[in-house]
Amino acid sequence: MKKILLTAILCSLICITAACSGEEKYDTGNEELDKVLESSKEYKALDYVTLAEYKGVKVDVSASDEDMESHIQEIIDANKNERIKKGKVKEGDTVNIDYTGYMDGEAFENGSDEDFNLEIGGGRFIPGFESGLVGVKVGSTVDVPVTFPEDYSNNPDFSGKQATFTVTVNYILGEEKERSFDDAFVTEITDGEYTSAEAYREKIKEDIITEKKSNKGDTAYGQVISEYY
Repeated sequence: MKKILLTAILCSLICITAACSGEEKYDTGNEELDKVLESSKEYKALDYVTLAEYKGVKVDVSASDEDMESHIQEIIDANKNERIKKGKVKEGDTVNIDYTGYMDGEAFENGSDEDFNLEIGGGRFIPGFESGLVGVKVGSTVDVPVTFPEDYSNNPDFSGKQATFTVTVNYILGEEKERSFDDAFVTEITDGEYTSAEAYREKIKEDIITEKKSNKGDTAYGQVISEYY
């Protein structure tokens, strides 16, 4: 909305400034509007509007110590629970899963996710999905057949239709425990892709910088707009 507003203001400035310097007559088909536009010729928009400084705006794309600590704490908070990677799923467990839904052999939109935490028996998913995971061995991938409710309000087109979800049970969430950003923690949460906390810290730093660079334009725009408010 702010971008649209700024664009409209700039277009108005251009139009009004052009009108002041030319001899053109207006013929919009609306006599009252023509009079308003004609009267605007005696005004210079820049006499009434001050543009914010928009040239040479500097955007910081570095990963500050504060950025790093904030991201690391978010990772720790999201992984406080022990990851149980053996045994079978039972009612009441909270499991971490990857899943993809298929209908008539085709994956359907908004029917897949990864690293999703689901309480078995919590009733969050459609009937048959959660119960279909009871007894499944951790690390296994299974197909769970389901039938959408007749009055499925989330997507009426799916009402009463059959589907199959291919589900991988990654692990069962255990009890919360104190966590530290060390080699053991990093090895666990990355499934061995990273075994060094220092190496993973560098990866986090690169991710922060990449994200800031990709949002550089929006950040600069926000800085300019903020001068108006």
